[in-house]
Amino acid sequence: MLSKPAEFSQAVDAYRQKLAFQIQATEIHLGLHSGFEPRRPPRVRYGPAHQPFIESIFSRDQELAGLQAEFKSAIKRNDIARVMILYEKISEGLLERIAI
Repeated sequence: MLSKPAEFSQAVDAYRQKLAFQIQATEIHLGLHSGFEPRRPPRVRYGPAHQPFIESIFSRDQELAGLQAEFKSAIKRNDIARVMILYEKISEGLLERIAI
């Protein structure tokens, strides 16, 4: 993982964008927004090439894995307030791993 820092950084960025997209989609579903907010286009879309990097992080870090599971559960419950907190915690945790 650390032998490919550019790919690792790109995977984390793409994963964070994926989570942000899920948040926006849930907000739209709840009627909090009428459509997707204009944002800069993603630099890289999260895909199969990124999954090994991200999965390796979550498989090694139980705290992050727990946050990820809680994020998915909060999305299903439409708990936007909790989702936003978890997004920040997951993002911080992933960005800390890039700095290693």
